[in-house]
Amino acid sequence: KYKTGIKIANTQYAKKIPYYQTKLAQYKILTTVLKVFCIICICISLLLISRPIKVETSETKQHSRDIFICIDASTSVNSATKEFTKSLKEMLNELNGERVGITIFNTTTVLLAPLTDDYEYISEILDNINKAIEEQEKQEKRQDYSFYWYDYMFQGTITGNQQRGSSLIGDGLASGIYKFPELEEDRSRSIILITDNVDNARPGGAVMTLKEATNLAKEKNINLFSVAPGPGEIEPDGFDITEKQLEEGRSQIKKYTEAKGGHYYEKTGKTDMNDIVSDINKTTKSLINVRTDKREVGKPEIAFAILIISISVLFILNKKVKI
Repeated sequence: KYKTGIKIANTQYAKKIPYYQTKLAQYKILTTVLKVFCIICICISLLLISRPIKVETSETKQHSRDIFICIDASTSVNSATKEFTKSLKEMLNELNGERVGITIFNTTTVLLAPLTDDYEYISEILDNINKAIEEQEKQEKRQDYSFYWYDYMFQGTITGNQQRGSSLIGDGLASGIYKFPELEEDRSRSIILITDNVDNARPGGAVMTLKEATNLAKEKNINLFSVAPGPGEIEPDGFDITEKQLEEGRSQIKKYTEAKGGHYYEKTGKTDMNDIVSDINKTTKSLINVRTDKREVGKPEIAFAILIISISVLFILNKKVKI
């Protein structure tokens, strides 16, 4: 049985030596621990094969408010538009998931930005509008100006003005209304209309009057906010724009806006546009849809770490046992 070993007699005396008994006890402890870690490694390996997962639940809040900014491209509104767009840029910082779009109109309507939550893009469009107004002001003062930016607000908005006239307010508002996609969907919708309401439509030139357009906004459950230059903000020229036209324009837009539950604001020297924009932002409520998502995520990290530690301990114990 022990052909290759060295035969020693009277080993029963060696087993009584304290040193031998200490080493034997250490050996038994180490072999027991070794077996335990072997079992742990086997169990962890089986656990990893079964791919442990964790179910994570997350809630996503979606703000379902759409805002269209409809701007009268008439130069008479430039002062109000310029100040208002700067305040609108500050309002963008308070939005969270709401969609914003921009149209400009005169004889016809041009879509500058469809509904989007890309606020950097909307801010860029507002900057472009301000740049265009600045170049128009330079042209009026007979200063050097960029024709590209001067024409920015006119491109596409004065098509057919010889036949239909200009500043077709009702058509501009109606176009903004129909720029909302899926009007049947339950969303909070608002239109901010910036105009002086001096309608120079030729007979039969307008498709829809301001009264009809405000009725349409009410029918489609759209919140209407009208902003017009107040007394003294526009200087009548006595031809295209008279003081009487301005007074009638303000009176009509106020009447038709408020008659359908909308809000009317006048921009005057004492008016802070930031207050108007802040009021609009507070008044329009955003419907919030909360979507709950559940997903299974693999979680092998802890088990894998335990396995690595156990294998390392096995290597160390194996050397100890051999010694």
